[in-house]
Amino acid sequence: HGGLDRETGAPRALKRLATPAPADASRRARFEREAALLAEIEHPHVARVLGSGVDPATDAPYLVLERLEGSGQKKVARLECL
Repeated sequence: HGGLDRETGAPRALKRLATPAPADASRRARFEREAALLAEIEHPHVARVLGSGVDPATDAPYLVLERLEGSGQKKVARLECL
């Protein structure tokens, strides 16, 4: 999923756990570990974590990421399925 930053207009990517995953404690913990590790990495080929939160409507956690140019949507979709 993607969108634009409301303040800067820069492209952003949104990664979230699909419902009903929030009820799955192990998947949620893995997602939170991934978020913490990504926040520590600075590399031109790794999207920076710009924010995170929990959707109040679904209780699903999400990450707001820098959107990198050149990464095809199909490639990203395959990575998210792993």
